[in-house]
Amino acid sequence: MKNILKLLNKREQKIFLENKNLISKLWKIIPESNKRPMEANDIINILKNENLPLNIKSISKKFNIILKKNMRLKKYNSKSKFDGNQIIIEYKDEKEIPEQIGHIFQNFLSGIYFQYPPKYNLKTIDFYEKKAKNFAKCLNLLIPRYEIMNSLRKHFEIIDSFKKHFEIIDSFKKKMHLAKNEQYLSINKIQNENEESKITYGFSKAA
Repeated sequence: MKNILKLLNKREQKIFLENKNLISKLWKIIPESNKRPMEANDIINILKNENLPLNIKSISKKFNIILKKNMRLKKYNSKSKFDGNQIIIEYKDEKEIPEQIGHIFQNFLSGIYFQYPPKYNLKTIDFYEKKAKNFAKCLNLLIPRYEIMNSLRKHFEIIDSFKKHFEIIDSFKKKMHLAKNEQYLSINKIQNENEESKITYGFSKAA
């Protein structure tokens, strides 16, 4: 690391050390990252495996991201920051949140910067903004698709439940029918035995 610092000026050294400290803290807050950037699909799979609702609030809660609506934002409609303790997204419109989540999972976790818009000027900012936007697009596509699939699964579970319900009713009806038949046969048997007893008694009396 000393060799790296020698290649940097004082300002760059300061940024490097700040980022090194922040990235190690962020990895602890989001251990699921395995010290690497995460894709939208990674987020979806984690929530699915833990049977959590798939929406922005659920994602934020799972990964310790604080959402704050702030209508006083002037220059930007949203911004995000990791200060070493908390990951915070401030926004005017909820539609802005997925892109900020993209900055967190793609660029914060890469150690590129820890607030967006960045604290320092970056020549390659367009590249990192594109990564965050692509993340947001994927997330916005995956969430409704998962919700549709989940809805269909619940729908078929209900149908299957009704099917089992009617199978139980049908089975009960068959058992009732058999029980009635057995009861009918038992009554007939008793009646026949009574008739036979009457006939036998009549013959014995006549004799």
